[in-house]
Amino acid sequence: MDTFKTKDPNAVKAIIGPIVKYFEKEEIKDYEPEHLLKWLRYNIGNPMIGVWICIDNDETKGFAIAMMQAGLDREYVIVSHIYAEVPEIESDFLQKIEDWSRKYGIQDIRAITKHPKRWKDYGYVVSEHILRREL
Repeated sequence: MDTFKTKDPNAVKAIIGPIVKYFEKEEIKDYEPEHLLKWLRYNIGNPMIGVWICIDNDETKGFAIAMMQAGLDREYVIVSHIYAEVPEIESDFLQKIEDWSRKYGIQDIRAITKHPKRWKDYGYVVSEHILRREL
C-alpha cells in the first residue's frame, strides 16, 4: 500500500470512484461529485491545497484533501474531504496532514464532517458550529 501527496492534475482520475463513495458515506447532497472533481482539477497545484492518495495493487483505496487557511487571529488546516476504505488508511492520511501542517508551522487542524463521533477517536473535539442559510 502506497500513500502519497500529489500536485499532478492527472491524479484526479485515480480518485473519481472513491469520491463517489465519499459522497455516499458522508451523505452529501448539497452538490455533485463532478463539482469537487472540477474544483480539484483547478486547485490541485495550489501550494495551499494538499491532496493525498492511497493506492494498493493499482486500486485507489482512499483520498484526503486539506487546505491551509488564515484567519485574523491564526492559521489552520481544514481537512475538507477524507475517504478511506479502512480506518488504518484514514489514520495514515490524518498523520500525513498533521506532518504537512507542522512543516508550515500550523498547529491547528480542523475537519468538516457530518459525523463528528468518528473523529473523537483521532483526538478531535467539536468546538464550533457552522450555520448555513440558502438565499
